Amino acid sequence: DLVMRLYLTSRSGLFEEAEKILAEVHFTQRNEWAYLALLSGYASRRHVTRAEKLWRRMKERGLTRSPHGYNNMLIMYKRKKVHSRLRQLFVEMVLSGVVPDATTFLVILSAREQIGGFQGIEKRARHAMANLEILNLPWFTMEVVMRVYGFLGDLEGVERMWKRVQRRSSLHHTSFLCAIEAFSMAGAMETSEAIFQKMGNETKDSDLQRHYVMIEAYCREGMTGKAQGLLRKLIAKGR
Repeated sequence: DLVMRLYLTSRSGLFEEAEKILAEVHFTQRNEWAYLALLSGYASRRHVTRAEKLWRRMKERGLTRSPHGYNNMLIMYKRKKVHSRLRQLFVEMVLSGVVPDATTFLVILSAREQIGGFQGIEKRARHAMANLEILNLPWFTMEVVMRVYGFLGDLEGVERMWKRVQRRSSLHHTSFLCAIEAFSMAGAMETSEAIFQKMGNETKDSDLQRHYVMIEAYCREGMTGKAQGLLRKLIAKGR
């Protein structure tokens, strides 16, 4: 599958090889998904120059009509702390008529925590989340929506999404991590702590990350004593 080959090759940092793959296929296969696979690799590796060059090509070919490419670029700019371009691209996205999705709002809300601005974004995010068809969402999108509700301080929304996520036959470790963060941001620290313990009991995956997210939650809420205590336990375990 072309898209998967491009995705895995570019994500592995084999940029020239990925570009060669795209160049050698028939032009009818060079669609939005093929370009997005390549863009995702550049963005995930934070290779701004390559990502921006490809993004310009995508715009020239009319392949930027969905939020996915914008999200890749926004996430990259946020991670690289290129705040001016992040702001500019979000404005461009809106003016182009591309509708932001849950991932877009998550990136912008988290960026706002760092750089401020984006007036009115909370209202737009609430409206967008309220209009989602929750029953049809894949589990990984539910995780994103849960985190958006966390940034909005909407405990009811976080609880609603967590209940939906838990209907899966088995929970992925990322679901636990998203819930720990979301509940803490919505002011339900005791629930975050309970989920932290539940994750420790049910899965051994990402134990270090589990502690990191919980410590971050404590620090964000000014609970430095608990953060330090958990860190000491982690160190005692040899981590």
